[in-house]
Amino acid sequence: MEYTLDFDRIKGFVTDKNDKYSFERRKYVRVLPLPSRTTGDRAEYKDGFSTVSAALLRLIEGESLEFTQQADFYEDIIDAGEFDTEETKAIFKEFLQVELGQADRNHVNTIQNIKYIAQPEAIAERKGQTQIIEFFYDVFIRHQHEEIKDIVSCLQSKGLMQDILNVQVKKSRVTLRPKYRVLFKAYSDTFKKDLMALVKSPGFFIENIDELFIHYTFIAMTQIILQTNKFSQFDEINLHTVPFMLNTEKASTWRIGYKEGFQRLKEQVESFYTHEHILNILALNTFTSDENLYYHDYAEILEKAGKDATNSYIASIYKWVNTVYCRYLSLEPKAQYEGQDLDTAYRYMFEMVRKGVPKEHFSRFPLMYTIFITRFYRKNGGSLGTILALNLKQLLLFTAVSVGTKSRIELNELWQELEKRGIALDDDTKMNVVVMLDKLNYIDKKSDSGDAQYVKSIL
Repeated sequence: MEYTLDFDRIKGFVTDKNDKYSFERRKYVRVLPLPSRTTGDRAEYKDGFSTVSAALLRLIEGESLEFTQQADFYEDIIDAGEFDTEETKAIFKEFLQVELGQADRNHVNTIQNIKYIAQPEAIAERKGQTQIIEFFYDVFIRHQHEEIKDIVSCLQSKGLMQDILNVQVKKSRVTLRPKYRVLFKAYSDTFKKDLMALVKSPGFFIENIDELFIHYTFIAMTQIILQTNKFSQFDEINLHTVPFMLNTEKASTWRIGYKEGFQRLKEQVESFYTHEHILNILALNTFTSDENLYYHDYAEILEKAGKDATNSYIASIYKWVNTVYCRYLSLEPKAQYEGQDLDTAYRYMFEMVRKGVPKEHFSRFPLMYTIFITRFYRKNGGSLGTILALNLKQLLLFTAVSVGTKSRIELNELWQELEKRGIALDDDTKMNVVVMLDKLNYIDKKSDSGDAQYVKSIL
């Protein structure tokens, strides 16, 4: 078998009808749910995350992602029932309008109320949120759908009223085509574990499910960015943590939350559109038709195929960059193939392709990611800019799921559990967390010296 890029197929992918080069993506590999246009499909979450949570909960129950309360919404539900008098029908319609007309984040006390939060009316917001919903569903739910459904089902109310209220939602059910790949099993396992803990306290679940979905969305996107930037050294097992502070702390330049937090993530995502384009090019090769493969996947395939296959593949990368891409973009090749390894070839390809990517992609593409961060994790650091920070609600949620259904855990175990959820805290923040939890009576001290401290259950 020949191990090379397929130049003919790549040409069909990257050139338009006028034979001009086009920086396409998402056809063979779907990496991040981020738009690259100025308008049209960018979510800003000005009203929070509840509409995303509602859609995800509907999907978990096998219902429709899309849901709006249009003019015929109540009529369709009423038409599905039978009434002895017009007066009874009118009373029931009034009940529905009161019960479901208040379905927003300020009037929910059951999972059913959340599920009936309608999608945003603004088209751009709805499209942007739909991309996030599809991403989350594929990464955390699809491969363990039945398990997740069984966990959440205990929160569903049972009986005739439940059946009546579900008529409109279930009627418009659609099947989502898989788009994104599960890359980090550890996160999907921890997400499932967190859901299992939260359902033990329905009120806490209802109050905090938005924050849980927000965090796993953020940490999955962030991990993909950090790992993909490592090219063939992408690691699906040893995951990065992200440093957070508490939003009540004072930021300083020496704090790890400043050095390795928002500014680092902003830099890591700046040129990421280049990866999205390159990975789709690499998918067009002569030896596999699999989609959603990353740099490290090809490294594994080639390692099994042998040295000759690897060298042939690397040579084809240099040939395509130097004789095809550079010609289209009027660039001068910077290196020739002289036995370089695979990772060096990837980095050369990235360097050259990045030179041709339109500047607007580098400004538009990262924007939704940074909007997401600043909307849900931002602390204003003054002259230091945006600082990644947790508020009290987020801290209590992650503490609660870290302790889980146990009566208590050791304090050191709390830090380990937070790291499993992508959260790293420096020593100053850890001290502040202990002080805050102690004030709320969630710290159990075995002695006045502070030895053998425990974190008590919040659920």
